[in-house]
Amino acid sequence: MGHHGAVRVGLVLGGGGVIGMAYHAASLAAIEHDLGWDPRTADIVVGTSAGSVVGALLRRDVPASDLATIAVGAEPRSSPPAIARALRERRDFPPVGPLSFLRPPRLPSPALVTAWLRRPWRLDPVTAVASVIPDGTLDLAEHAGGMQDLLGSRWPDRELWVCTVRRRDLRRVVMGRDMVPRLAAAVADPGVMDVSTSWTAHLPKSMKRLLEEGDVEKFDKQIDFVKHFMGRAARQTLAFRAKPYGKDSVGAVFEEVAKYKLRDVVDKITMPILITNLEDEQFWPGQSQELYDALPGPDKTLVEFSAAEGANWHCEPMARSLLDQRMFDWLDERLAS
Repeated sequence: MGHHGAVRVGLVLGGGGVIGMAYHAASLAAIEHDLGWDPRTADIVVGTSAGSVVGALLRRDVPASDLATIAVGAEPRSSPPAIARALRERRDFPPVGPLSFLRPPRLPSPALVTAWLRRPWRLDPVTAVASVIPDGTLDLAEHAGGMQDLLGSRWPDRELWVCTVRRRDLRRVVMGRDMVPRLAAAVADPGVMDVSTSWTAHLPKSMKRLLEEGDVEKFDKQIDFVKHFMGRAARQTLAFRAKPYGKDSVGAVFEEVAKYKLRDVVDKITMPILITNLEDEQFWPGQSQELYDALPGPDKTLVEFSAAEGANWHCEPMARSLLDQRMFDWLDERLAS
């Protein structure tokens, strides 16, 4: 197993508590032994719960063979000395007994309650139970010193993403994902600041207001009525465009589409970027120029494509070779090094 060309290798490690850590340790040690691939060389490591601890140890240069050794309580052989010492001297957690669970539940956060009241049909029983589980009695700060010796206080230089859940609204958070530049350069064909404008442009004001108020149920009822007057091709186009968002209703799709906008984050885009500006753009007219003007980076290029060149309309359907020529010439200049 090895790298071939521009292929990047990612290692994704799930949860599972102590059993999950032992499973990861044994699996990775077997891969290293049988296939000769060292998990520490993965270009990116993603971990959740137990997987995040294993991923952090890999990024601290603990080999898979030592992970397996640690899992059975033996002495690590090839780990850095400070980590080996921290593993030997780590403090034990107190045992868990029946009385540990006899505590009053905590109240769910206002954000969760608000979300449930607005969309009660989306209430997830697992989420509901998790939101009222009482806080623990163990002060993790007492164990922080040992964990800092074990994993270090500085985030690893090589890519490590740790997936967790934000307590106030139980939304997923990925720590470490935005610490490393993701792309050397980018091409936007065309530039888009707000995807939702092409979806809402032809809606009547009353239906736009329903979306703004979050009344998805009423919005869906009106859409269902409109579908009776839509042709087969229009219904198929709507279904085709909605499919990538993975939602079970048109209103939910519109809500999801509204999240795809750059205005609040465009100032963080600093990589070199090429933006095509198309004459007669049907879906997002004017947004290429808007994106170009909003970008803070010094290396940004706006390239015009005109009807005179046969390169008008969305994504230059009749002039893809012209796009390829200009795009790859630009990339050659930016990525030459």
